[in-house]
Amino acid sequence: MSRPGRPWSLPLEDRVLLVVTYWRTNLTLRQLAPLSGPRTCSAGEILAVLADHVLQLRQGHALVRDFPL
Repeated sequence: MSRPGRPWSLPLEDRVLLVVTYWRTNLTLRQLAPLSGPRTCSAGEILAVLADHVLQLRQGHALVRDFPL
């Protein structure tokens, strides 16, 4: 999956963890970004790009997106 432009500063595992943590907690991106490393705008971009890919991987499995821990 090659994208034009600058490469991500976070490894793929950390980006997926950011997406899943966003879905499973009631934290906003502004609160979550400092915990994982990137700026708030970068965290929003990560969420926008990876959310669909994570959902496609979980297709056919139960995935609760709006249940906070």
